[in-house]
Amino acid sequence: SARTLLDETRRTPIYLASAASLVSLLDAVPPGPDAQAYGDTMIEIALAAGRPAIARRWAEASPAHRHWLALADLADGSVDPRRRAANLEGLDEIVRRGRFSAPALHRLATVLDATDVNVPIPLWEAASRTPQPATGHLPETGILPQLADAAKKREAGRTVLLAMQVLGGAATGAHIIALGDTIRALRRVGLDREARQIGVEALLADWPPGGGA
Repeated sequence: SARTLLDETRRTPIYLASAASLVSLLDAVPPGPDAQAYGDTMIEIALAAGRPAIARRWAEASPAHRHWLALADLADGSVDPRRRAANLEGLDEIVRRGRFSAPALHRLATVLDATDVNVPIPLWEAASRTPQPATGHLPETGILPQLADAAKKREAGRTVLLAMQVLGGAATGAHIIALGDTIRALRRVGLDREARQIGVEALLADWPPGGGA
């Protein structure tokens, strides 16, 4: 039922809220060999609910779900850079197999760059072979410079309000320029965790499943 709900809402505005509403399942079903078939579902729920540590445990429990570690890392600023780099390198195979759409690759590169993570060369190359997406919400002229100015002045409240305008209400529908600028601005005023969660939310719906439910 949880898998059905996620799949049916994936391209709708209620996807993230639907996933987060299932958070109680994380306590009911622990990761382990007998639960691997539910890995994708549980990881999706955990990341939507802002529980990257639980997502990591599920991803580490099965080789089929290891590629989720790179997304869990994005939500956690304390991850060791070497481990983060290794988990990103683990995406190479699925990128080569075309399991990321072109827009998803550009969004991934945007989020990594905005969180000061070195984008792996294979990922950059794969993204550069396709046109930069022109779709997604962009705010009215002048809002992006206002966001940058508020962040520079460390005006947290104003930055948050402008970030909401820039994203247009949801990270999933934002243009990659708006997405990157928002993440950078929020991090600059000390809202690193919130900025990282926005990055995860922007990528979650298009992250390739690993073979479980």
